[in-house]
Formats: sequence, structure tokens, C-alpha cells
Amino acid sequence: GWSSVTGGCVSRLSVGRSANASQNPVRKNHACEACGKAFRDVYHLNRHRLSHSDEKPYSCPICQQRFKRKDRMSYHVRSHQGGVEKPYVCPHCAKGFSRPDHLNSHVRQVHSTERPFKCETCESAFATRDRLRAHMIRHEEKVPCHICGKLLSAAYISDHMRVHNQSQHHSCHLCNRSFTTLTYLRIHAQKHHGQEWKESVLVCQLCGVHCKTPIQLQGHMGTHNNSAVGTAAPPPSSKV
Repeated sequence: GWSSVTGGCVSRLSVGRSANASQNPVRKNHACEACGKAFRDVYHLNRHRLSHSDEKPYSCPICQQRFKRKDRMSYHVRSHQGGVEKPYVCPHCAKGFSRPDHLNSHVRQVHSTERPFKCETCESAFATRDRLRAHMIRHEEKVPCHICGKLLSAAYISDHMRVHNQSQHHSCHLCNRSFTTLTYLRIHAQKHHGQEWKESVLVCQLCGVHCKTPIQLQGHMGTHNNSAVGTAAPPPSSKV
């Protein structure tokens, strides 16, 4: 049957759906290592992880403002072109926003007197956890990434290192460190090995053949890897 509620009606079907939804909530099995917040899939977890990183790889081509996510940058570019409507107006300062959650975030950060997130190092307090996290960076010394040399706060260095650890397959033949790209390998070698790397990187250590580029040397080394086991390498003076 139907039951009247303030002029409307609620069906048993809708009540049943609500009950099923509460009995079978969406499983969130993917937890953030940094804060413990859980997500229903890896895609949303990876998007969330960006909030813990201070890297902003996407730049607005008009005003150079930087963003962590490409979709946020694209959305921002539309604001320069007058393509974003802002129907949600702040009652305190009349600033407009395109989404209600953006308005709510603005009110909390700018106009709210509540500051529940307190810094343990000084007496500062903040309206949001993100503001506190950004503030905490001031209390931390920045440390260099040992792979690419970029300076980051200790709180974000582990997130940054994940980029390098995803697929390390370019090895430095002088110290055996591995890198995700040949560019990172060159940066490391020039910084830590200098002239020694410049002179030795183009010479095959097995047969003494000189190559014009690191790529050529890498290809040449493959000929040794494919050689039969036990084959003696020619002396350094040999021609190949």
C-alpha cells in the first residue's frame, strides 16, 4: 500500500531499497597508507593520494596556476573562458562557486571561527586538516630525493619515492642504483659520478668498444648477454 507523508507518498519498494542499501553498503577495501581513509576502488584511492603530495604537475596555460590533477586544471581553464557557471553564492562575501561542496569548503576555511585542527608544534589552529597539513611543512626541513635531487618535506618524501619505485630498470653501472627513466639515471650519474661517468659510460667494460651514445652502448651490451656462456671476451684492444 501507500502512505501519505506531507502530501507525498512513499512506496514499500523504495523503503525496501533503502533497507537493502543499509544492509549491503559499498565495500571500501582500499585504504590510504597515509591517513587510513578507505575507498571502494584503486582509482579513487590514487586520486586521494594526491592530497598527501605537494607535487602539482599540471599548469594553467593562461595564468600558470598549478594543480595536482588534470581535471581540476581543465576546469580552472574554463573559468578564464567564462564557461563555468557559479550559482552557489557565499552569504558572507558574495563570492560565487560552481559546486556546493566548494562553497561549503570556502565557508569553513575562510569564514568559520571553528579551528579544530591544532598544530602540535606551535599554537596555530586550522579549520581543515589540509590547511594543518600544509602548515606543518613549515616546521619540517626539506630533504633531497636521492634519485632526482628534488627537495621535499619528510612528510611527502615517501609518496614521491613511489614514482621512482614503480618500474626501476635503468641501472647505474658505477654504483648499481636503479631508476625509472634514462633521464633520472643521467641526472644521478652527472651529480654523483661526474667525469668518471662521462668517460666510462660510453665504453663497454667487457670488450672495450666505444659507443657514441648510452643507448648504443646499451644495445651493444645486449650482444654480450646473448652470447653463449663461457665464451671469452676479446681484449680491450680488439675491434668489434
